[in-house]
Amino acid sequence: PGLWFEEFLYYKVKQALQLPDTAIRQGIKLFHKKAEKNFSDNLTDNEVDLVFVVNNNIFIVEAKVSIGKVKINTSALTHYLYKLAAINKRFGLRATALFVTFADLSRLGIDAQRNLENRCKVLNLPLPIDRNDFFHPDGLKYKLIF
Repeated sequence: PGLWFEEFLYYKVKQALQLPDTAIRQGIKLFHKKAEKNFSDNLTDNEVDLVFVVNNNIFIVEAKVSIGKVKINTSALTHYLYKLAAINKRFGLRATALFVTFADLSRLGIDAQRNLENRCKVLNLPLPIDRNDFFHPDGLKYKLIF
């Protein structure tokens, strides 16, 4: 259902940052390295929706077109942030993990927005990129790499 959003995001990021094809990929599967030689025995731990490199820094993106039908599901949002933080730790100090959604996070109440800010600080994640950043001139570019 959200594959169109991942594709859309791929092209928006590539365009905004003027990335060559070699610096951006989507649908990356992550595996734990095992001692066995048969790679097919390794199970997919996670899938990263988008990965790109800018100035030798890696950016890992979790993309969700929606996080709730009528109102934003803060439990689902929290789950995605924890997942993203766990994946980010596997990439080391120079990696930046980003959560991107087409939902409007400005619809969150004041308390939920504060909780989101605090949770992102604790998890060492930047604030999520939402639909408002797509429509603001240079908003997406600024939020992606700053």
